[in-house]
Amino acid sequence: ILCCDVFEEDGYFHKFEMSEKNSDLVLTDGVTVYTIELRKVDTNVHDYCTKPEDEQWAVLFKEYNYETKDEKLKQLLESKECFRKADEIMREIYFNPASYSKLFGEEKKQEDINAMMYSVEQKGKNEGKAEGKAEEKLHIAKNLLMNDISIEVIARTTNLTYDQINELKAKNYLR
Repeated sequence: ILCCDVFEEDGYFHKFEMSEKNSDLVLTDGVTVYTIELRKVDTNVHDYCTKPEDEQWAVLFKEYNYETKDEKLKQLLESKECFRKADEIMREIYFNPASYSKLFGEEKKQEDINAMMYSVEQKGKNEGKAEGKAEEKLHIAKNLLMNDISIEVIARTTNLTYDQINELKAKNYLR
């Protein structure tokens, strides 16, 4: 499975057999190598289940997430025993650290941990920024109230509700 564009052709699904260069003798009797260029897989369709099976597998490889909320993907996962089994195996790999480590190795495990930590860090930063903005709005509203600015003007200026402004006014004993 390739996560980049390799072939210039429009298709994303490629089939290869190995042969001896000089005699064209097929060396992979019974073995075929397939590549799927995931970036080229079109997932903007109404129903994945109506696609040919090779395209269904390509969609599954591109879109799979054990927590999927996508109803089309859920239908695809339930449509055939092979997809249900693939989902079961992927969940086993993801939730069983020994299986995950065996398949992906410690390096991949560490990459995933780092990605999760970065995500949590970004979420914390965003929450902190939001809290800071909310506090700043309250501080501005308090200053405006102390300068006898009308509640209507404060609400338009800070996007606070009348209730929030009146609560602030009551807490700070402002007239």
